[in-house]
Amino acid sequence: MRKDPAQLRVAYLSSIDPRDKLAWSGSHFSIYSALQKIFKEVDVLGPYQPAAAVLTGKTKHFFAKVSGKRYDFRRSKVVSEAYAKYFDSKLSQKQYDLIVAPAASAEVARLKTKVPIVYVSDATLKASLNYHKALSNLKASSLAESMETEKMALEKSAVCVFTTAWAADSAIEGFGVVKEKVKIIPFGANFYEIPSKSEVLPKKKDSLCKLLFVGVQWENKGGPIAFNALKKLLASGIDAELTVCGCVPPDEFKHEKVKVIPFLNKSVKEEREKLYQLYKEANFLVLPTRFEAYGLVFCEASAYGVISLATNTGGVPGVITEGENGFLFDMKDSGGGYAEKIAEIWQNADLYRVLTEKSRGVYENKLNWEAWTVKLLESIPL
Repeated sequence: MRKDPAQLRVAYLSSIDPRDKLAWSGSHFSIYSALQKIFKEVDVLGPYQPAAAVLTGKTKHFFAKVSGKRYDFRRSKVVSEAYAKYFDSKLSQKQYDLIVAPAASAEVARLKTKVPIVYVSDATLKASLNYHKALSNLKASSLAESMETEKMALEKSAVCVFTTAWAADSAIEGFGVVKEKVKIIPFGANFYEIPSKSEVLPKKKDSLCKLLFVGVQWENKGGPIAFNALKKLLASGIDAELTVCGCVPPDEFKHEKVKVIPFLNKSVKEEREKLYQLYKEANFLVLPTRFEAYGLVFCEASAYGVISLATNTGGVPGVITEGENGFLFDMKDSGGGYAEKIAEIWQNADLYRVLTEKSRGVYENKLNWEAWTVKLLESIPL
């Protein structure tokens, strides 16, 4: 007989404070909030940063950089061991039924606890190597340590929960994790308030096609490609505008049809509401990202019935379902394919309406934290 979740005590194990609404793009806070709704107690064991160990790691990173290499100090053995010493001590102070450890491979790798661990992540080190800039050109010794840390964490965990098949397959094929303990559960939209279906549908469609780009890194998120798509739409006779939120593009991308909002903090009510309004008014989210482990912005877009267009890379196909809440494009597409798809949809009112309804449907059925919680309970050992 399975235990009643409402009677269980859970340890939220991470070096990051999940009560920080900005940490991990808000995912820590969303996971923590979701767990609080289903378990009797959820104790936050962090935040914790082992000063001496991190300093040692940063020193090694510096010397590696001098030699033209990188050093992944977060997954280094010395940092991981320091985490283990601290968190084992915290765990011994109370009896827990379960440990939930989001994005915490270094924290759990060398724990001595016997409490079942549910590891949650949107990527693996194997999948991210030489894909993410921070994990490229690693020093050989650092790579070996990091791989060992990640492997130990995955093996120690009773359940490994990933957001997409891209990450899950990497755990199975790259680290030999037993397939049965690997689960795929997509994250939801990291918004504090979610509008009802009637508040966002039907989407307003007038003569101006509104494109939205949300990202803190213009180049890495494919800003130049989104800009090219805008120019091609304008050249084809479609009146369009691009709103860039989260960064300031270089001067060469200044254009009368480009609006720039440098940054909006979700923790500030006025700024959060402004971001909500951008999604409410947007017709298409255009994010030709160069690297993406998941893509929370696509969940957020779906919550507002916005159609997403993005690169077929990393974990993006796990969030965007082709023809449902968006469309995927080849990494080599310089903007032409995006513009053609937008034009095709925009010039067909019925198609646009159907796709906005489907996008909201994907959010309601899959990309929300209630759905994540239900699937998590089905997956964990109780």
